[in-house]
Amino acid sequence: HAMDIMRMEKGYLHWGHDISPAENPYEAGLGFAVKLDKKEDFIGKEFLIKNKKNTKKRLMMFTLNNSKPGEPLLLHDEPIYYDGSIVGETTSGNYSFIYKKNITFGYIKQSLNIDKIDLNLFEIEIAKKKYKLQIIFKPLHDSNNNFAKI
Repeated sequence: HAMDIMRMEKGYLHWGHDISPAENPYEAGLGFAVKLDKKEDFIGKEFLIKNKKNTKKRLMMFTLNNSKPGEPLLLHDEPIYYDGSIVGETTSGNYSFIYKKNITFGYIKQSLNIDKIDLNLFEIEIAKKKYKLQIIFKPLHDSNNNFAKI
């Protein structure tokens, strides 16, 4: 559990939960790792070229307002709401004891323009109860990845 919390604080993704064959690297925010101009061909290159700008969803990081360890218990597959309508679902969740916040990753519809909507209208439903969510645009811990450069 400690390693899972730490990877979420750093914004690192879990294969099988946060990214899987159902998502492409652009939807998961991993476009920086794709080199389409390589002279070598690779499996999936045509798909990535065609779908680079045709994404259906995007991975976001959220924290819950006013939460405690295990209250609520975040796991994955919880619905994410925007202004009362379901717009996505979570992929991972945990409680950060360092930052004293519940953290969750989840995919939301690409059609939601984050720059033009009221970011205070996101909620998550856990055990039939809704909780306010706050989008975070950088990982909670070491968002510049300075630790990795030591």
